[in-house]
Amino acid sequence: MTRWMAMLPAIALAGCATTSSSLVRGMTAPNPSGCYIQVFDGERLRGVADFINGPMRYSSLSRLPNGTDWTGRIRSIEVGPAATATIWTEVNQSGQSMNLLLDRRYPALPEDFSGKVRSMELRCEESRLASEHEPSSSSVTK
Repeated sequence: MTRWMAMLPAIALAGCATTSSSLVRGMTAPNPSGCYIQVFDGERLRGVADFINGPMRYSSLSRLPNGTDWTGRIRSIEVGPAATATIWTEVNQSGQSMNLLLDRRYPALPEDFSGKVRSMELRCEESRLASEHEPSSSSVTK
């Protein structure tokens, strides 16, 4: 019985390691200021996902900061509360482009973009960032 109890933690850890979700393993943390987009390899904001942070111009999606390659994989996107973005179908911000609006979900990209995004630019909305960090003040009447 003691032998079995000694092995139990090792079995539990091995089980956790083999069942970990690919959504969590290696996922980039979102920019705490809200300047990010979350990309998904499936429609309806499903499948393998990751955060891409801004502000940044990505001439290629083949070597993102966390070492992942999202070239031609993006099928749906959620834009953060302080970000806007432009995506392109070719590297170096060329080909067809599409603007992504602040704090919006794109559960299915148009056919011309779904699985075809190869570069992007993320911009931070300074007014949104500033309002998030300003202390709230009560209204004062004069």
